Amino acid sequence: MQPDPVLARGLASRYGKADREIRKLIRSMAEVRAAAGKKTLFGGSREEAAVKAFLEQLFETCGALVDTRVLNEASTKAQSLSALNSVLGSYRLAYPGETEAFRAWDDFFRYQVTVEPHKPWLKSTA
Repeated sequence: MQPDPVLARGLASRYGKADREIRKLIRSMAEVRAAAGKKTLFGGSREEAAVKAFLEQLFETCGALVDTRVLNEASTKAQSLSALNSVLGSYRLAYPGETEAFRAWDDFFRYQVTVEPHKPWLKSTA
């Protein structure tokens, strides 16, 4: 990832601790695209493992964004994903070389906003 240094510093100062998690999320999105259609040595799906890692990192990132008060944990799935999409829009400008990663996000976002959009999904069940 070769970021635009000025934009990357601005985003790091704006999102603080969550910046690191967002950059991990971008790497996991790139892994999803890279693993598409690939099999392991024993015939398993590499894409399945990459998607699982992406979803785990997505919730880590959302947790960090809730801590920094960018996201509200009681909001609906559509509201949370729209807010996260706005944040990632800024990162899309700062990391122009990560087009495949952001294509993975676009596919995920388009699908998830249509499935139970009014259900809260960040709220802890404990």
